[in-house]
Formats: sequence, structure tokens, C-alpha cells
Amino acid sequence: MDLVREFKKNFPKEGLWWTYKGKTEFKLLLRGQLEAYLRKEFTLVVTRPPKEPNTPESPGGEDPFDTRLSQIRRAFLQASSLQELEDCLLKVRSLAEQFRDHPRVHEARALQHQIENAIEKERARELGIRPQPGQRVHRWMKTTAARPLFAILIAVVGVITYIASFTDSVQKLANLFKKAPPPVVVTGTPVRIGKPTGNAGMFSVDQHFWATGDIGDVQIASGPDLDRFTYTTNGLGPHEFEWKYVNGGLNPEPAQFAGVMYLNPPNNFGTDPTGGFDLRGYRVVRWRAHSLTGNVNVDFSMGGVTWIWDDKARVQVTPPFPESLSIKRLGTKTLDTNWQEFEAAFAPEDNLRCVINGFAWTISWSSNDVNLNETRTGPVNARTFQVEVRDIRYER
Repeated sequence: MDLVREFKKNFPKEGLWWTYKGKTEFKLLLRGQLEAYLRKEFTLVVTRPPKEPNTPESPGGEDPFDTRLSQIRRAFLQASSLQELEDCLLKVRSLAEQFRDHPRVHEARALQHQIENAIEKERARELGIRPQPGQRVHRWMKTTAARPLFAILIAVVGVITYIASFTDSVQKLANLFKKAPPPVVVTGTPVRIGKPTGNAGMFSVDQHFWATGDIGDVQIASGPDLDRFTYTTNGLGPHEFEWKYVNGGLNPEPAQFAGVMYLNPPNNFGTDPTGGFDLRGYRVVRWRAHSLTGNVNVDFSMGGVTWIWDDKARVQVTPPFPESLSIKRLGTKTLDTNWQEFEAAFAPEDNLRCVINGFAWTISWSSNDVNLNETRTGPVNARTFQVEVRDIRYER
């Protein structure tokens, strides 16, 4: 442990590092990195008795990649809970890392994306969010099946074999850590890539992002064809953007704006490693909107999930899994009772590798003739705005 603490203390801030949730993910990440490094630098000779053909550890001389991929795929199809799905995700990530040079590693990557989509839908289901039209409900959401005992026994045998094979190399690894950081330490910031969107010419925001990131006193009514938002300028907050803290304390003044963000998955402000989509290749975002309460000026945008508040220190910090796109202004639009269609083009400098906030709008007091009273406790003339938005999509 002293060596680990010393390594952590001397680790460069600009280095590449990983986060993990719990012992299981730590074990899988560490095992993949150590095995990759040792395969590259050393030839480990482990004396074992000769194996008979067709033993459970190597049935029929099969490719170990195929064997493990088949086991993970069976476990995914039989998974009946979020925890089991997350276990499958950790295993397939470890497999893809360990066999990254395998000619069919793309099959593990494809299975990883299937499991990530399943986890996203299960989380949405637990939050009471119904799947949008056109979304499939995976088989694991309909069936409940116990894992085969044989798979558990194979996992136990694998762990025991792994520990035995590395026992003779512990001292060698300790010496390596003393001499220099392992080769996984590189400079630069890790680049996350979001989930793929396929090759279709259009990608729907309504079906893949959720209007859950409400900022201020807004009521959200989501329907199959459109989303309706009701905003009354009471100034009740919450203050979740730049004005939450002022001079080291909570801002005492009322919130003088409100809005909603379409996030993937729901309520993800950069804390979910599975969040976001890769939107590279799309050239424009289009949407339709109108007002039910007369003219209102609305600011539209997307992106910007690149920081969160540290409520203890009361400072802005980078979340563990931020999106790649800085906030992109789509323009201020004046809505009336007639439906209007709008569009905004993406620029070459827009980083669309991993977009979490697919669409957003805000209504401010200053843009709509709502004034703060003299005691700075609320509006002089409170107003209620109702806005409807539909058909939000990206097009190539």
C-alpha cells in the first residue's frame, strides 16, 4: 500500500487516469491494464500440468475470446436487473481491452453498445419514464432467468488461475512501479466518444434525449408528439447556473430565468459514463415551436454539460464524464401562437464527439419585460408563459 500511495502522490496531474465504481470495476480495469503491459514487456512462463483436450477450461480448443464473449452474451440475454446488466458491461469492457488486437474485437464493442442502451432504458424505466415510440424493449426486460451455476464456477476457476499465474511476478511489478510509471500513463486529456447514432439521415432528439434538466420553476408535460412547458416567473429557483453562489454564499435574490435541458440519460449532468451520443456527421439541428400565451422571446441552445457545482467548496468543477460540446447558442427566437420551424447549422469547431445536452431553452425576465421589485424578493409583474416544442432532430 505504501508503494501505491507513493505512486499516487507523484502521479502527474496531466496524466491519463481512470475512475471506477466499486471493487468489481477496479479489479477488471487493473487486470486488463496489467495483462496488456506484461504481454508486451515480458514472457511469463508458468509451469502447469499438461491439459487434456476438451477440458472445461478450454472446451474443444476454442478461441478464449469467443468463449468469454459467448458467456457475456448469454448473461446479458438472461439479465433481469440493473446490477446484472452493469456486471455484463464491466466484463465486456474488460474483454475488449484485453483482446483489443483480436480480429473480431468489433463484436465485443457492438455488444458493449447493446448493453449500454439496455442500461439506459432500464434506468429510464426505474425513473418512471416511458419508452418513446419506435424504441424497442429488450428481451431482458420481459424475462427472468437464473444464471447457470456452470458460468459461476467458470468465473471462480478463472480468478484462481489468474492469481496463480501472477504470484511469481508480484516483486517484478513492484520494481517496475518504483522505476517508472507504467506505459498507460500518457499526457493529455482522455477523449470520450458517445454512443453511435447509425447511418440514417435523421436522428431524433425527442426519442433519445429526455427533457429532465429543468432549471427554475418550470412544469414539464411530455407527450407522444410534443413537450409542453409552463413557466411562471415566481423566481423560486433553483439557481443552478453561474448565479447559484455569490461572494461565497447562496444567492439571496430570486432566479430571474428558467429553462429545460434535454439530457441523455435523464438527469445526467456529466456523472454517467454511458451518457451522450456521437453526432459527428450531422450538419444541422431543426425544431418546431410556438407559444400558447402570446409573444415570448426564447433562447435556444445545446451542449454545455462541462461543469457542476461543488456545493461544499462552492466552486465550479469538472464532472467525471463531461460532454465534448461547449455551450452552443442556437439563437433567440420570438414565438407566437403559430407553429414555426427553426434551424441552426453546426460549425467546424463544434466538438460533437459526445453530446449529453442535445437541446435546451431558457426564458429570461429581462428579455420579456418582467422586472424585479424594489425589495429584490420577486417580480413586480409576474407572468406565465406556455411553450410547446416538437420534432427536434439532427440532419446530415
